[in-house]
Amino acid sequence: DWSNSVVIMGCSHIFGLGNATEDTIPVLIEESINTNVINMGQLGASSLFQCINAQTLIENNKIPKSIIVLWPDKYRTSYFSDDDKKKNMKHRNILKSILNHPDM
Repeated sequence: DWSNSVVIMGCSHIFGLGNATEDTIPVLIEESINTNVINMGQLGASSLFQCINAQTLIENNKIPKSIIVLWPDKYRTSYFSDDDKKKNMKHRNILKSILNHPDM
């Protein structure tokens, strides 16, 4: 149930790489607030990836109770090959729409 859950986004720190599941940040938060936490952490994720995740939630009408974002370092970026220019443009447009959203 998305409306009663907290979503946490970020890179491998949130994903929990190298940790037992019970020691990951989302599980620790879930235990401390007694609310379901959805782990949307991704290995090597950039800030752009976090924006794409947020846009995907909005587009699919998955509106959580709260969203927590651990923003990766500003120098971590997503790269797209020359063969994937359409995908690159879509990601740029998503980022623009998020940044220009009146509720952001």
